[in-house]
Amino acid sequence: MSVDAETAYLFRHAILRDVAYELHTPSQRRALHRLTLDLMEQLYGRPPLESGVLAKLTPHPLDRFAGELAEHARRAGEEQPARLRTYLVRAAYLSEGAYQHAEASEYWRQLEIAEGTGFWHTLALSNRGLVSLLAGNLEEARQALRSASEAAGESTDELHADELRKIRFRAWLDGLQARARQGKFQEAAAQAGQLIEAARENGMEAIVPKALLVQASSLYHTGEFDECEALVRQAQQLSDELGDRPSATRSAGQLGMVSHSRGRLDDAAGHYRQAIELARAVGDLRSEGVWWGNLAGVLRAAGKSSEAREALARAYEISRQTGDRDSEATWRSNLANMLRAAEKPAEAEPLYREALQIGTELGNRSICSLALGNLSIALGDLKRFDEAERCLKQALQLAREMNDRWLEGGWLCHLASVYVLTGRVREAAETWAQGAPLLEQTDPVLFRDASRELRETCAEAGVDSARVLKP
Repeated sequence: MSVDAETAYLFRHAILRDVAYELHTPSQRRALHRLTLDLMEQLYGRPPLESGVLAKLTPHPLDRFAGELAEHARRAGEEQPARLRTYLVRAAYLSEGAYQHAEASEYWRQLEIAEGTGFWHTLALSNRGLVSLLAGNLEEARQALRSASEAAGESTDELHADELRKIRFRAWLDGLQARARQGKFQEAAAQAGQLIEAARENGMEAIVPKALLVQASSLYHTGEFDECEALVRQAQQLSDELGDRPSATRSAGQLGMVSHSRGRLDDAAGHYRQAIELARAVGDLRSEGVWWGNLAGVLRAAGKSSEAREALARAYEISRQTGDRDSEATWRSNLANMLRAAEKPAEAEPLYREALQIGTELGNRSICSLALGNLSIALGDLKRFDEAERCLKQALQLAREMNDRWLEGGWLCHLASVYVLTGRVREAAETWAQGAPLLEQTDPVLFRDASRELRETCAEAGVDSARVLKP
């Protein structure tokens, strides 16, 4: 194998550089790293160490080298703790801003190790938990956030008392979001109530609208729409009073979800468009993508297929740009739904399986249940009924574990169709009797669609639909 001259030179240069570095004693290496830091800071000035739970960094010329300078500070030895902290904090926040979740998590982890205890350790732990949550690493996020909240609550550091109180409540809140995304909706709703009470007792009113929205979202998934809507409107009012624009954005989006589930498609579209505009106004690209994706679902339900595809394409692009793997998996499933509706189940199947893989990697049971259930329907279209039944029963099990009554009702109704197509009319009737009340309560529009589809399935199988749909 031949190697061109440039590649050979670069290879030799790298080898010689590493050899030269290793020939220095440890103390000489530390001195070289300190010298590098000194020279860079002489050229550009040292950036300030800006603290804060969610610090907004003042731009500095050294920002593009922050990660490398943090490594120089680490290798310079224990006598450079302030410099190490400065560059790790900047590198972490800058990575977060660029949606580089893995890099940001690593910088926060390094700061945890470097600090060992105290305010900066707790801040790093909390922020690593938040970054893990954004990346969809739910169990890692939950553990880090719980540890951060406990450490902040137990701290006796008077100098950082206000910031530690913010860390405690924000980590508690983010931990509940992780729990909800793991499908622990009842637990998340109950603990959100405890958080709201504690926040009010401790003068942390700013947390309350956010906690109300976590509680509302959890109740939405258990089919308690009246309670959900009341909580969202309460959060919306508080958000307006506090000037909390991110919570106002989420309030609009969650009202869209409730309206969609109740069949009020025009209202849902209006709420989602409002959420998109609010997200743009605060620069929350990730949330904007989520609401574009939800709007696509409303447009599809309203028969506006072309607009729905455009909205879904925007949502998918944003999810890839922001590293939002939860949403990426959801939009893959939704695209597969469109293909299946266009009678292309073979093209839909791999997209469902990709969504399932992402959901499995993230430990997100909602994504897995949706992907498995929809995959089952596509497999049924392909006449692969044994596989369809297995997937659907797995989806149903996950829905029951999460106490997601909407999914449970939907999958039971679909399972009734599978039983009809495989000649098990008695099982179909029993299964429909279990699922129909759940689906009718949680999603009347989908219930009407499921009823129509079951009648069509019975006609296809030569079965009197009254035997299955009997009251």
